[in-house]
Amino acid sequence: MEKTGKLGVFRRWLGIYSKEEREVLDYARKLKKTTMQIIRGQLTLLSRPEWMRHEDWVEVRKLQNKLERRCRK
Repeated sequence: MEKTGKLGVFRRWLGIYSKEEREVLDYARKLKKTTMQIIRGQLTLLSRPEWMRHEDWVEVRKLQNKLERRCRK
């Protein structure tokens, strides 16, 4: 998120976000939750979910492949 003045810092501290800020935060939460489920072995993604950006999908697949190789050893 872009830098804000004192008013923006106070607004975020209160939890008041713009629509764009909420979308970014929701996406980050969803991506973190999915990644943590993969790390714990609770989830395996075989195809990219439609909500996930391609560049994030590439990184998640790298992580998943690394974990799968580690488990095979």
